[in-house]
Amino acid sequence: MELKKESAKQIYEYVPGGFKKLLETEFGPDTFRKIDFRDLNSWEDLCKANGTTAAEFEARMKELPVSQTLKTVAKFELFSNGINQGWMPDTLDKTQKKWFPVFKISSVGLDFSGSSYGYDLAGASVGFPFCFESEEKSNHAGKQFIQLWEELHLRKIA
Repeated sequence: MELKKESAKQIYEYVPGGFKKLLETEFGPDTFRKIDFRDLNSWEDLCKANGTTAAEFEARMKELPVSQTLKTVAKFELFSNGINQGWMPDTLDKTQKKWFPVFKISSVGLDFSGSSYGYDLAGASVGFPFCFESEEKSNHAGKQFIQLWEELHLRKIA
């Protein structure tokens, strides 16, 4: 049986200890290390948390015959996956808080104001895919990645 790295990552937390050691020997212990979202402070960190590099991501985006807006959405999907680390909002669960950063527009761009939450929506300008599991994660995403939010909100697409 052949086991690919991505499949190994998906089953790792569910297998017994001896098999975990075997997986770590085969793919390296860093493959299975949980990344603390607080350690994600750059675009390169986000790419690494998603098993790619910034250069690989950019190369894939250049190959796609889609608009720059859709490429920005792909970037945001990678971003929210990195911060949320597997957590996905349940769009039908009206008891689940879905956190999102709030910004005000200033003369220099966006200023992070704090985080808010909704139960059945995550802000009309943000949407479900770009909401976060906790206020702490939302605050980190809003403060640390202001340029990425500007790219999405202000269409400052490089």
